[in-house]
Amino acid sequence: MKKIYQKPVMQAERFIPNECIAACGDSGAEYKFECTSPAGHVYIYQNSPATGARPEANSKPTQDIGGYEPCGYAHSEPTAGVYVYGFVDRGYYDKWGFYHQRDGKESEGEAAIIYLEYNKAHTRITNWHATGNLDISQWEITKS
Repeated sequence: MKKIYQKPVMQAERFIPNECIAACGDSGAEYKFECTSPAGHVYIYQNSPATGARPEANSKPTQDIGGYEPCGYAHSEPTAGVYVYGFVDRGYYDKWGFYHQRDGKESEGEAAIIYLEYNKAHTRITNWHATGNLDISQWEITKS
């Protein structure tokens, strides 16, 4: 038998880990929600992502982020954004017609999911939106 020389050829396939297929396939996904919480003062429970368990209504909020006026718009925001549980504390009128200031505690009907917008360095909250739709798993998800 006569041996014939063949130049070696190397063929390679690109390796894509399974985690990337799952995570990268979701890039560009956005939640659709509306700013429906009534006006008031926003408090958030830090370390309480809206995808996890909701804190007890009488839990102490961890951050007071400021006043809120609903914009009434439907928003499409990245699913990778920061969504946390919180509440919009409102003043109220009692049965005698006296107005009471906010009390810094979550009362009935004040619970909300807060979408937080940060500056580019992600060091400061610059804006927020609040919705009373507390089941984020039921929110519509779209591709951008």
